[in-house]
Amino acid sequence: MSGQIARLALVSHVLYEREILEQKKEIESLKLKLFWKDYGIRNLQTAVVCEANRRRFLNKHDPMLDMEHWFLWMGPMIESCGMEAVLIDQEPDQRALVPPIDIDAHFACRERYYVSHYGAKLWKAKSVDDPELQKLKALFGALSSPTSAPTS
Repeated sequence: MSGQIARLALVSHVLYEREILEQKKEIESLKLKLFWKDYGIRNLQTAVVCEANRRRFLNKHDPMLDMEHWFLWMGPMIESCGMEAVLIDQEPDQRALVPPIDIDAHFACRERYYVSHYGAKLWKAKSVDDPELQKLKALFGALSSPTSAPTS
């Protein structure tokens, strides 16, 4: 009888451990979904437009701060967060059909630093604690900080 109880305890423990692992995977998956909800490409594009408008408002005399020239400050900001962007030369309809883009970079840009997609260094992350995702969070922080870059 005690042998059966020991086997039952062993099997129960194995099943319990497997269930715990499955739940941990599910929790990590949900954390990643929440992360991408907050840090998705549309949110990045909105943050960039807001920062460009803030810079234009503060420096009305500076024609380099219009949306046509925003890459002059966005490129160094991306690099200062330890990230990289690459240019893609796909037709617009192809870009729309293939998010995310499988490139070995953080961002895929249509022209200059207009980020159109996240690259593999970001979307392949399996955990919100991934160092590459932390860099993305830092970029969002830099974009929302009033001291993100000099305004003159």
